[in-house]
Amino acid sequence: MSFAQRRWTRGPRSLAQRGQVDSGPSGESQYDVFPSEGGGDVGGSHPFYENNPLSFREEYVRRRSICENEGGAGDGVGTSRTIGGGDQSTCLGMSTIATEEYDAIEEIARLYLICETAQHRGEAPAESHLSANGEDQADQAWESIREWLTAHPSTQERQIAATYQGHHNTAAIHLVCKFVDPPLDIVEALIACDPETVRWPDANGWLPLHHACANNASAQVLRCLVSAFPAGKTAQDTRDRTPLHFVFFRTDAATEEGAEDKGEDSGDDDAFVGSSSPARTGVDSMADIVKLLRDTGAASLPDENGMLPMHYACAYGTSTAVLRALEAAYPESIIVRDKRGRTPLHLAMVNAHRSASPSVLRFLIRNGTKLGIVDIPDNEGRLPLFILASACRNRVLSESERTNAARCLTLYLDAGPRASAEFLNAMQVLPEWLRDDAVINTHVQSVLNAKIVQRWPTAIMLLDGYALLTLVVCFAITSREYIKYLSTNDDMPPQPLPQPLTNLCVGLQILCSTYLLLHEVTQVLAMINLGSFSSWLYDKDNCLDVTVIGLTIFNSILMRADPPYMGILNTDEDPHLRILLASTQVVMWIALLFYIKSVRIGFAVFMGGVAYVTRNLVYFGLCLLVFIVAFAMMFQIIYMGSEVCLQPDKYQNGACYTDFPHCNFSTSLLKVYTMMMGEIGEECRYLYAEDLLSTNGTVENMKDASEVGSLVYALYAFIIVIILSNVLIAIVVDSYSVIKNERSAMVFWSNRLNFVAEMDAIGNFVRTLQRIFLCSGKKKDGAGAAGAPRAVHEVPGGAVITIGSEADGGVFGRESEEKVPMRDVWDAVVSLFHPDLFKEMDVHPGMIEFWFYVMLILFAAFFAVPLWLLAGWLSAGIFWPPQVRKFLFYAKQSSSATRKDVAKQMQQEADQLKKGLVRMKGDFKRDIGDGHTELLLHKAELESVQKALASDLAQVKDIMASLRESAKERVKEREERAIATEQTG
Repeated sequence: MSFAQRRWTRGPRSLAQRGQVDSGPSGESQYDVFPSEGGGDVGGSHPFYENNPLSFREEYVRRRSICENEGGAGDGVGTSRTIGGGDQSTCLGMSTIATEEYDAIEEIARLYLICETAQHRGEAPAESHLSANGEDQADQAWESIREWLTAHPSTQERQIAATYQGHHNTAAIHLVCKFVDPPLDIVEALIACDPETVRWPDANGWLPLHHACANNASAQVLRCLVSAFPAGKTAQDTRDRTPLHFVFFRTDAATEEGAEDKGEDSGDDDAFVGSSSPARTGVDSMADIVKLLRDTGAASLPDENGMLPMHYACAYGTSTAVLRALEAAYPESIIVRDKRGRTPLHLAMVNAHRSASPSVLRFLIRNGTKLGIVDIPDNEGRLPLFILASACRNRVLSESERTNAARCLTLYLDAGPRASAEFLNAMQVLPEWLRDDAVINTHVQSVLNAKIVQRWPTAIMLLDGYALLTLVVCFAITSREYIKYLSTNDDMPPQPLPQPLTNLCVGLQILCSTYLLLHEVTQVLAMINLGSFSSWLYDKDNCLDVTVIGLTIFNSILMRADPPYMGILNTDEDPHLRILLASTQVVMWIALLFYIKSVRIGFAVFMGGVAYVTRNLVYFGLCLLVFIVAFAMMFQIIYMGSEVCLQPDKYQNGACYTDFPHCNFSTSLLKVYTMMMGEIGEECRYLYAEDLLSTNGTVENMKDASEVGSLVYALYAFIIVIILSNVLIAIVVDSYSVIKNERSAMVFWSNRLNFVAEMDAIGNFVRTLQRIFLCSGKKKDGAGAAGAPRAVHEVPGGAVITIGSEADGGVFGRESEEKVPMRDVWDAVVSLFHPDLFKEMDVHPGMIEFWFYVMLILFAAFFAVPLWLLAGWLSAGIFWPPQVRKFLFYAKQSSSATRKDVAKQMQQEADQLKKGLVRMKGDFKRDIGDGHTELLLHKAELESVQKALASDLAQVKDIMASLRESAKERVKEREERAIATEQTG
């Protein structure tokens, strides 16, 4: 279908809604600009169009016939006639359209065709500003539109063409605004053709202003559109989005230039330039555009998902100046939650990898900390930190993107979020490369230390250690006794079980494994309660714990069976029993090692070093495997045809050739491997020793093999023993230094984070059960349910901020250790050992009080303190005072600086210094240039003064010469008069 054949689909609306209608008695229009019902076509709303929607061609023919009948066509003036009772100009005026009717229709439709064709041929608007092809298409479209407007000066022709609507109810001005950065003169010309077109929404409810905001239009163009239709700033599309929402779809909304993080004290936030075009000036910034559109309440209008423009700005990233402008228009917008409960901070964190996100996050935290913005969860109970963790785990990020995400994480943690179970759970969900940065944050370490030294976390941690140690000891005893009992070997006949000992050990195994099982089940339920069961499922420590529990319970049940182990005997032909018991013992020892790693930082560093070195030895191990297999095959090939291998009974004897290892590949491979470990054995086997062979003749094959074998052995010693062994030492030393110097804090605090998070999740689960089963009555002293916040602050926008809760104080409720009696008693006991005690008490050996204090000190040192510490150890730390728990488990906070960080900081400082030198060089050049220019000006000024002075001197000289001549003439005249007087006298 050609453009001429398309129907004037919104012809009725184009007149009725533009106000070109009859006026009532009061002179006001009888039709609203935007009808209240339907929002679509207004067929029949105007008398002329009632039940008679005309096609574009019919409309043009009608108007042309009116002009011809009235003599208005081609008369150069045009005639006003009434359409439907209104006084409206209908003639085409000074028409430049061809006289043939069809060509005229096609010519008018060509304006829309130019715009639509350029849109189809060009690239997508979001990318065309980067494409030379897209720019060429746009330039051609602008020139074509200007040519069309120049060739058609008639107002009526322009009006008909401008109001023509094609696909999706778009007019020419919609298509022009869909281009990137449309020219101001064309937009103004199209508005002049028919000002009402800026009020028309397309099929999606988008005004031309929506399109212009989304496609990098300049501030001048936006001001032009706003001036033509001020109400468009609050117009909402079919998804309730205003033009202010669309501003953040611009490709230049989060450019590095505009969103660069300049720090807190930088006053250059408004340097954000809203376009990549060099023609833009400082007034055409994103901040100015937002200030233009934020009026009349646009900043407070949510879209269909409840998202404000502030949500869009934080999600897509922008400058601090833009955020400040949005906050000034609607201060509560930084904590308003959308329909999913997400604040702008949630959306900034989910896009933390973007370059603009750190500056956005700094702005939100700086202005929302007092409102508790970092602790506001969404409707699913997820903190912004959890959103960041999930986003970074599901994306493949570049190095720069990881740096941006790490900066956002640091900013969030420095804001001091509340130490809730949700916070610790979010910390666990962080990917490893982010968690390493998180655990060395000062706030996180303070939280973990405060949690770990509380009574119940300490008790659970010690009980876990007691249970693992008991399992290792008891299982070592029971496995040895049951192997002896089930043995059928003649060298080791069956022995009876020591019933009391084995029964006790098996009972302790069942008790400890039951405790560990209960611990894991509670932990699973707690994680399910938090909605993060996956973090428990994929934790290797939990997998190890479940394995220990399963193997222990399985072996304990088999030990108590009748007969034990279901009749499985310990025989050489059936070693399954020994394999099962040995595997269980190994797993228990590994679990014990992992437990110690989570308690002591030194052991954590060592274990982390072992794991780190092992990972770095992957390629070394692969290379070593290649060499070992190669040498094993070489030795086998060399000796497989020799007499020693062909006739082993005859020749494999003596010190050198007994059990010769290189006659088959398996023994050759094993020997090559043990030789690398130092078990070389008799070196003479690689030499030809005829006197050691049981023969009277020469063994030619063996002689030839030994000549080659000795060379291969020498090559093996050089490559494996000398080269690769030293390489191994170098790799291990370097790798362990890295783990010791750089990752020691990360290893230890990561382990502590896992344990504290598990304990806090269990505590949160216990509090949930208390709320479910114990909520029938009021608490004493007016206390609320366990875990309930102590204070609630509701802010505008519907955000509810909880201030503190019982969960902050301890895993199983608030533990006010400042008031526990044991703290005060311990302080009193320790004060007895103060070196200035006697001086402070003013006692001396001659006084009874002195000896009383001495006896008291001895009693405390040898009885009270040891018994107190022993009671605390037996009670898993419950009876220990807080000071003892802090002394044992409070870890010194470590710095986050590593060699990599220091090198990176040095590189950044070097780059800044380099930029400063470049700036200084430019300033010097400018100063020198300015001085040179000033010198030239002074020189030119001196030359002009010199010329003026020379001119003045020349004038003086001429004057003096003229005066001299006049003086001479006067003297001559006097002489002549004197002579004449004498002659007459």
